[in-house]
Amino acid sequence: YFGTDGFRGEANVDLTAMHAFRIGLFIGWYYGANPKQNRPADYRARIVVGKDTTAGGQSYIQVDGKDTVYLAEGAFHSVYGTPIDSVRSKDVFTLSSSEIMTVTVNGPSGSYVLRKNLSSADLSSDNSVAQTPVWELAESSLGSDVKCDTEKVTNWVNTVNTVKASSWAADDEPVRMENFYGSFRIGTGTKEIGMEFYSIPEDSEGKFLCKSTVSPYPFYLTKYYVEKFCKNFDELKASE
Repeated sequence: YFGTDGFRGEANVDLTAMHAFRIGLFIGWYYGANPKQNRPADYRARIVVGKDTTAGGQSYIQVDGKDTVYLAEGAFHSVYGTPIDSVRSKDVFTLSSSEIMTVTVNGPSGSYVLRKNLSSADLSSDNSVAQTPVWELAESSLGSDVKCDTEKVTNWVNTVNTVKASSWAADDEPVRMENFYGSFRIGTGTKEIGMEFYSIPEDSEGKFLCKSTVSPYPFYLTKYYVEKFCKNFDELKASE
């Protein structure tokens, strides 16, 4: 059992994660858009948290610069100092490979568009089970006489239907157009998802700054993953 004045109970029975979340939600509302405070709806309170160096488990809290200073149990300075990258999900998007109908790549080695042709998929002998759909090269800057290998494309598509950020960039991270590396776009029957990749010359780890049409936040991917999305068509080309 644990708690403070007014909040007591057995952990994960009376005091649950949702209980704590609702308390935090109320505090945020009370010091934020509470109509009794006569503040605009988009108001955000400024909370200053300091540590009592004589007692590592206590913090000083000041709200909106007012003279009142609260002494709270708990090292809140470490809580409020938690970086967004450690709490935001790394998932950018996930699609089923079977949903993907088109793939468009614009990379250092050239640009091309692949399209899944369902009408080219022959039926099996019992006329009930469809074979693997055929992938075709719809557009290309590589010439009109090249063809793709359906098996190679299918295996590749199975690896690019999910994107997880290596880490999140700052929301205001500047994008330098001169560092544009390439782009990748996949389409289903109902939507398109696009990504753009920008190199970071000064980064020793070789990571790339990325933007996606399904995420309002910029993120980083390693060179390995960016090169996988901007795949050289030679690796997908049908054998002569």
